[in-house]
Amino acid sequence: LWDLCRAPQRKYAVPVQVAMGRHADSIVVEDRETAVACIQYLKQERLATCVFIPLDAVHAPPLDVALRQLGGSKRLVHDVIEFDPALRRAVLYAVGNTVVCDTLQEARELRFGTDGTAATRVKCVTLDGSLIHKSGMMTGGVSGVEGVAQRYSEAEVGRLQRRRDECVEELCDLGRTMRSQAHEEHLATQLETLAGTQEHVAKDLAMTAAKRDELAGQLAVVEKDLRKLNAQLARLAGEAEGSERKALLQQIEEAEAGIFEAFSRRVGVENIRQKERQRLEAKREYTKRMTEFENQKARLENQLEYEEKRDIGVTVARLEGRIAEEEEHVEKLRAALTGLARSQDGLGEKLGALEAQVAQEHERVQAVVQQTKERKREADKLAKQLTDITRKITAHESEMYALRNQRRQILRDCKLSQIDLPLSDDAEMADVDVPMGTQTLDAPQTQSESADAEGDAGAGERVALDYSSLRKNLRNIKRSADYDARCRDFEAKLRSVTAQLENIAPNMKAIEQYHSVENRLDEAQRNFEEARSRSREAGQRFHAVREQRKERFMEAFSHIQENIDKIYKELTKRGGQHGGNAYLSVENPDEPYLSGIKYNAMPPRKRFSDLDQLSGGEKTVAALALIFAIHSYQPSPFFVLDEVDAALDPNNVNRVAKYVKSRVEENAFQCIVISLKDQFFEKCDALIGIFRDQKQECSRTLTLNLAERFEE
Repeated sequence: LWDLCRAPQRKYAVPVQVAMGRHADSIVVEDRETAVACIQYLKQERLATCVFIPLDAVHAPPLDVALRQLGGSKRLVHDVIEFDPALRRAVLYAVGNTVVCDTLQEARELRFGTDGTAATRVKCVTLDGSLIHKSGMMTGGVSGVEGVAQRYSEAEVGRLQRRRDECVEELCDLGRTMRSQAHEEHLATQLETLAGTQEHVAKDLAMTAAKRDELAGQLAVVEKDLRKLNAQLARLAGEAEGSERKALLQQIEEAEAGIFEAFSRRVGVENIRQKERQRLEAKREYTKRMTEFENQKARLENQLEYEEKRDIGVTVARLEGRIAEEEEHVEKLRAALTGLARSQDGLGEKLGALEAQVAQEHERVQAVVQQTKERKREADKLAKQLTDITRKITAHESEMYALRNQRRQILRDCKLSQIDLPLSDDAEMADVDVPMGTQTLDAPQTQSESADAEGDAGAGERVALDYSSLRKNLRNIKRSADYDARCRDFEAKLRSVTAQLENIAPNMKAIEQYHSVENRLDEAQRNFEEARSRSREAGQRFHAVREQRKERFMEAFSHIQENIDKIYKELTKRGGQHGGNAYLSVENPDEPYLSGIKYNAMPPRKRFSDLDQLSGGEKTVAALALIFAIHSYQPSPFFVLDEVDAALDPNNVNRVAKYVKSRVEENAFQCIVISLKDQFFEKCDALIGIFRDQKQECSRTLTLNLAERFEE
């Protein structure tokens, strides 16, 4: 949980850690199922126990908003830390309504009250780590949390390092500024040499105008061809879409009318389609009459059967007459049906002939469709040609746009250089737009100028130059070779004039200024190199000390880590069985001396658990194993054990006494033990007893050398 929170102010790091308590190392999970799965994994791998806080099941106390109105330095711990809103329930569960105060006196006044204020039953913590519980119990000390607070020191070091890098970069910028002064002087000299480029610029403008007219003519021709192609394409598309279906339907109808013309005249109908409709109507009428007949027959049969059962002679005679009439009617209908069937057979033969003719017409239609597809391919070719022409138009427009921008840039340079160009009567140099911030002629075009190029195109076109002042031979240049030759001549003249200007007006103080700037630059460079060297040496010394510190710490830690398990096994060994397990682990492998060390001990035939969950005797044995392991690294002359067996049972007292006895016999250390249990002091080499002398009313001592008695 602590890794998911952050105290923006460094002073609150320790009180936040104390307020969280054991929940600072708790693991936050999304739901209860995840927590159960993690616990099962820890059990299977026999790892250390961990506390999990499921966000969906944790019961967090409600935040008491009234505590925010206490005033003074008193603030809720919940308000002095930053965290993800999704973790709010976990943070409230860990810190609750704990209040942080600057001093212990403020915390006491808040919790216990004063003469003028009532006591507030709330958990309080101070900046130095002192804690007052709701019950009134007070605890102090910040052991174990200094490593967490040290993280903010590392952040401060990182900030200072970034500030150092910024200072170094500013120093480099200062050197570049000094070099830019010489560059500005060079640019000023170059600006003066460009004053004589008027004729060259005028020639470039004339060539640009001629090329523009030529491209405009080409563009008109291309646009004319494009309009013709568009009209042809529209005509072909209309023919392909509208007339194809109509033509096919008309051809089919004409073919049917021609084939069945004689038959239609013979049967007395306008066309074969009318005859087909009549035949279908007759067939439907016959089907309807047959259905009615069958229904009537069934009804009469039912009625006859009914009447027969009634044995009524008159009714039977009447019905028989009616049946005879109906049978005659049926015979007539059958005769008519036979005639219609013969007619249908004749029509079927004619229909077969018509289907053959329809197949021929279908072939003709396929031929027409194939012809239409060929016309579509021709239309696609024309569309491709149109696309190529459009691409060429776009390329010419881009070239014209580039030439227009080049002309506008030349006009801007002339305006900045205050070069008077020969203009027409209605044109002025004020029409040329000069962007803000432009200082030199060779300055690159900025992004804003590129973005506004289209809007400024009209401004450049409004400035019309007057070429009448040029010589006739310069105005009539047509070939590019002649143009290049004239350019070389003008460049040679420009170099000659530039050399004359340099000889006429030299800068007499240029060398002195150059040497002065160079000396300042060298001095700044030396200072920079010295500062960087000192910084590098300090960093190397710091890293060397840190590595040496880590090496010495890990040397002691490795020795203690190797011996603590052996010592713990000897202290917990029972008969022929193996003893328990104990090991150490660092919380911060990179800088272990800045954080804590986790000590885990597992007594024999017990599950793995934290030291907090062990009994008093088991904690004592684990602590003794740690003391003996630390003593084995750099042994002291002797040390004192003051009633370390108070929480031990007789078996553990006997094992600890045997271990101390064995180490003394090996001359590993000397030990003074204060004990009240005979299982311990009966194995000593000497006993010193303290008793009260009633007569003298003082304490007296008695000594007994057990080693000499055992030898006797």
